[in-house]
Amino acid sequence: MTNNIYFYLDKISTLFDQYAQDKLDLLQFGVKESAFDLILRNRSVLLPDEVKDLYRWSNGTYNTNNRLFPGISFMSLQEALFQYSSKLRNAEESAIHAGRQADRTWWKRYWFPIFFRDEGDYFILINNKSNKSPSPVFLYNYSDWNDIRPKYMYTSLTSMIRTIVECYETGAYYIVEQNGEMFHECDPEKEETIRLKHNPEALGSYFDLFPNEEFILPG
Repeated sequence: MTNNIYFYLDKISTLFDQYAQDKLDLLQFGVKESAFDLILRNRSVLLPDEVKDLYRWSNGTYNTNNRLFPGISFMSLQEALFQYSSKLRNAEESAIHAGRQADRTWWKRYWFPIFFRDEGDYFILINNKSNKSPSPVFLYNYSDWNDIRPKYMYTSLTSMIRTIVECYETGAYYIVEQNGEMFHECDPEKEETIRLKHNPEALGSYFDLFPNEEFILPG
């Protein structure tokens, strides 16, 4: 099976074309190669290649209130950069207010949000000199007070998209119509089974994967 992210993104396009044409209408055109330099200019952000591939396919949805996948909104690169800078700035201010050094923050400088969901962010790792290497994907669910540490969800962005495709193909994700509107629904047990099938090592938290890093509560 291919590991090319475009293979799975094309499958999503085909699925939406067959069953949810309105979802395709939500997607913005992809970022052109010449535009990456303009968008990332003067920013200390080095994106993994597969993340740039995602944005070449589509630069997020026109309105982030519209969910492309169940519970998940796909931010444009510009919105992701804004959220990244905002979170980092607020985290640094919180650190100083708490009497810590400005670099001892709850949101790390190399965490970059791509998707968000209610009270949570999916993020990848940036500024790796070997940017051709895929990044794991983590979910920071701010409402999970049983264990608020970011969860290790997918071994790569490609694996996340592959999981989403199979969730649609097997009925773990499905679309229902209510009052003339289409909504995504999810079978959580099926979703988790498929996630672990493609990401068996994606267990525990970010800090289990990187035990030498300091965990600081958000806020």
